[in-house]
Amino acid sequence: MQVRWVVIVSVGILIAVGLGTVGAVFMLEEPQRKKASVKLEKKENVQDGKGGSSVGSKGSKTETKRDKRESSRDRERKVAGTIPKPNATKPPNIRLRRQEFEENEVVVANPRDGFASRVATLGFFIVEETRLKNLNITSVRLTVPTGMTPPEATQLLLREFPGLITDVNTVYDQSAGPAVKTHSFARWAIGWPPSGPGCGKGVKLGMIDSPVDTKHPALKGQKVTFKWFHNKERKPGNANHGTAVAAMMVGKPSEDGFGGILPEAQLFAANMFEVNDRGKTIGNAMGLLKSLDWLSTQKPHAINLSVAGNNNKVIQLAFKKARELKLVMIAAAGNWSVEKPAYPAAFKDVLAVTAVGDKMKIYRKANRGDYIDFAAPGVRLWTAVPGGGKYQTGTSFASPYIAALAGLAIANGIKADPASLRGIFKKNVLDLGDPGKDKTYGYGYVHLKQKCGK
Repeated sequence: MQVRWVVIVSVGILIAVGLGTVGAVFMLEEPQRKKASVKLEKKENVQDGKGGSSVGSKGSKTETKRDKRESSRDRERKVAGTIPKPNATKPPNIRLRRQEFEENEVVVANPRDGFASRVATLGFFIVEETRLKNLNITSVRLTVPTGMTPPEATQLLLREFPGLITDVNTVYDQSAGPAVKTHSFARWAIGWPPSGPGCGKGVKLGMIDSPVDTKHPALKGQKVTFKWFHNKERKPGNANHGTAVAAMMVGKPSEDGFGGILPEAQLFAANMFEVNDRGKTIGNAMGLLKSLDWLSTQKPHAINLSVAGNNNKVIQLAFKKARELKLVMIAAAGNWSVEKPAYPAAFKDVLAVTAVGDKMKIYRKANRGDYIDFAAPGVRLWTAVPGGGKYQTGTSFASPYIAALAGLAIANGIKADPASLRGIFKKNVLDLGDPGKDKTYGYGYVHLKQKCGK
């Protein structure tokens, strides 16, 4: 059996290296970090007082086991040549708070005449102004006045400019999480055999994500067009997440069962992710706006968005404009482990997809809510990443299934609107939760027979 690309399998690598540490938009502010460290020190002192620090203590045994585990992981990482430097600033066992917006920025859509001079007197500074021609939106990114938070700044703008469309510069995460048990190739997970000639031919797909390694063996020679839309003053995010999603949709088929869902489809991929000043990989509203505007000019049958963030009025306007252009969008439900809507998945005209794993069990970190539409495989899938492959998990890897199926349906004549697609998919689901639509699985697991392949 011919191996089409080299993989390095190591659970230790996956957990430690992962996707910029599970989407990499998490952060712990400095005051919190110092406070947490104090608490940890006190806790350790109490434990030493009770159990002592002798060789025979319970605490010492725990540390010995931990050292052995770390030593084993280090050996595995050495094999791959990817030993990460220890992070001395991040204390253990601390739940990190998700970053919700850029710390000192707001965004505005379609400001009126005289806006620039007026906001300057209020202490705002215009960093960037972009004309999104196809969406017919002028987007403006501003820094907020000194001593003011972004939410406070938006309220000031609304007082000064009633009716203005403005919001914080929302941060979006890659909806991926740590891999867990069970595994499969993308096509295997939905019961599809290796693809045959013509599978996906004539289908145009779009995606907004992190960078895509178009030279990866799974994507080399495939019909992939990639463009950058991150802030050029920052480094782009790594290509792990985007490469995985791209290969799931249009990856080159192989005899061992690997391959994308629609390998002969055409893919237009946009990067919105970048590394901020704190070294965290994030996407923001401006990157999403630019990506969506470009994709709207390519006229894809369906667009996948494996990203999640809070609601944003400027983004909401852009998605409304995109629907007026007949764009169909599918998004990951989010991995926040809460019953809370994640956007853009929660927008009315977007299909929201959650993830299931072995025995159709819901991914434990998947968001719940009334906005969930459908479920698809998303737990421990073997995916392409730069340099090889690895197992990945999250709603990020469930939404590409529905995006590919939606694109295929529209290319075959189904009307390009969410209502029509919901109607088609609802007739082909396994109802996994409460009867009918529920907050966990939506309408259920989409189960469609292969429309192309052997």
